[in-house]
Amino acid sequence: MGSRKRLLKERLPPRSFDRSVSREHYGVDFDSPPANVVTAITNFLDEQREDLVELIVKTLGVKRALEFCYLTEDIENAGGLPTADGSRRRTPGGVYFLTIRRSDTVSREERKVIFRETSTEKALKKRLRQAQRRRGRRGAEAKLSDPPAANCDNSCDFENLPSPNVYLDEPDVD
Repeated sequence: MGSRKRLLKERLPPRSFDRSVSREHYGVDFDSPPANVVTAITNFLDEQREDLVELIVKTLGVKRALEFCYLTEDIENAGGLPTADGSRRRTPGGVYFLTIRRSDTVSREERKVIFRETSTEKALKKRLRQAQRRRGRRGAEAKLSDPPAANCDNSCDFENLPSPNVYLDEPDVD
């Protein structure tokens, strides 16, 4: 028999982190300064978007940001989370951002502040995507329409090439 699709509740990660696990390897705790916490989280998650992690720490506070990081560590140790299409595993940073985005403890206003994207940034990304698609199509069309030149480059000497045997009929003038 085929496997049934798992319920959403079964697929979601746990809602809180395991408090019995020591978290001393971060080098920070709930009383640490925000700058140190941002550095510790980005290093642990191997995340490139330090600006987003900094915004999370600033918006949610040190304690909640670290709790989400601890939860991310527990999820990663349990096998991680797949991407939406299931083709691969999420990165630790992706798990961190997803747990924040899907959490019931983060208000809608906090999510808007953290994950906001200005309309100009959104429009710029859209234009870049469209330009990339156009370039991809043009490149494919050029490959199909341009046959490779046979041993000829820009330095070909056309004057010494023999003339093909082409004769034009002269019109009769009566």
